[in-house]
Amino acid sequence: MIGKSTKEIYDNRYYISTISETLELLGRQGWALRGSEDSGRISIENPDENKGGFLALLSYHARGGDTILEEYLKLAPGNPMYTSPSVPNESLYLIGEDIQNNVLKRVCEAKWYAVLADGTLDVAKIEQLSICLTREGTLM
Repeated sequence: MIGKSTKEIYDNRYYISTISETLELLGRQGWALRGSEDSGRISIENPDENKGGFLALLSYHARGGDTILEEYLKLAPGNPMYTSPSVPNESLYLIGEDIQNNVLKRVCEAKWYAVLADGTLDVAKIEQLSICLTREGTLM
């Protein structure tokens, strides 16, 4: 019994870290998380569905030989899969908050800082604003 629960804990931690690493990769590359059919269970066997980058990468990972992930995606009950659209959205929101807090902390600790802002209209004629912070000779 102890061996099974230890393996289960390890597998769950591995699964959650795989989800986090997948989200981080998509975020760093600027790739879309969602597709036109991004709800329901992940189909490991049918990669042709447009489930979006997040679910497609998890499926690809499982098909590529990640047996822990493959087993989890096939056998896990629906609720604790952490693949519904709200989970990546919430994760990215929390990551964004953490980044903002780190930037704010570094700005508050600086002797001096500057804010550079520039706006431009996009194709839909909606203004897009870029903000750049610099402190003591370092861009953030």
